[in-house]
Amino acid sequence: MHKYVHITVAILVAAIGHAPCAAIIRSNKWSTPRQQDIPSFRKNETSIEQAFIKCVARSKPEGSSDVKTYAEKNQLPDDFNLTQKDRVVLTRDPTAPRPYLWNVRWPETERKIELRAIKYKVGQIWSPDGHVETVTALKVLPCTICEFMDFGYALVAYGKPSWEKRWNLRSELGKLIKNCNNFAYMKPVKLQPPQDYVLGQILDVSAFAGCTHVKVTGITKGKGFAGVIKRHGFARGPMSHGSKHHRKPGSIGASTTPGCVKPGKRMPGRMGNKRCTFRKLRVLGNNPETSLMYVKALVAGANGSYVSVTSDMQTITPENILQ
Repeated sequence: MHKYVHITVAILVAAIGHAPCAAIIRSNKWSTPRQQDIPSFRKNETSIEQAFIKCVARSKPEGSSDVKTYAEKNQLPDDFNLTQKDRVVLTRDPTAPRPYLWNVRWPETERKIELRAIKYKVGQIWSPDGHVETVTALKVLPCTICEFMDFGYALVAYGKPSWEKRWNLRSELGKLIKNCNNFAYMKPVKLQPPQDYVLGQILDVSAFAGCTHVKVTGITKGKGFAGVIKRHGFARGPMSHGSKHHRKPGSIGASTTPGCVKPGKRMPGRMGNKRCTFRKLRVLGNNPETSLMYVKALVAGANGSYVSVTSDMQTITPENILQ
């Protein structure tokens, strides 16, 4: 009953408008990493007012020199009596302004652009320091913005002309006709911030000007049904001396205990044909005339397959160029 009386009094204090608000918590159930914010009751502190003034001194606003005067304006009522086993915790006013939130970079405000491309060719070049580097040429397709979506996404149309497609959905044809384009495929991509783009705008490889690194997502080559040696890199058994265990997976679990096959057991199965992402690929150059982008790495998929290229829109600095 004594605990509920303290909680009721704390709620009444907050409702009356005494600021800062005081919350009452029993000392034997209190645990916090910031023990310096809790007023302590020592022998030289004979009343709750001294501990209250001590706690207000830590939370007083800037420009208030007299701590005692500030505490008297926000002191507790006379009928608010506490024992030395209780603690008074001062909380921040929820309506107080928080200027530090203006410097927070929200995910939707970061500059990011994602376009569709075709894996054109893989080759090698000589770097200025005399090393051979693997380069992948990506042909960035011109994309037309058809619709703006939530969370920084936009629906774009790309690919071959729509009349070369075998069949089209009426919903897709309506969006294509509305924006006066005749591309065959549509896909939601990242375009942030959305206020930098307009409906019907055509984006090409020139949109990646100033990008030093990109993220490429594609579908890996399908290998079909593969065994554990090809799929997971298992070692084969002996091929001679009467052994009959050559390329088999071996035991997959005990019989009685646990009596089942554990989830995630590496076994034969379909290999490849999965979504794969390569991050932080360095951009070596762009060619607006041929819509080609050259990245320093290998990307997933066969030549001629579709991939998604996402930029990080880093500013060009000497540190980024040397990475």
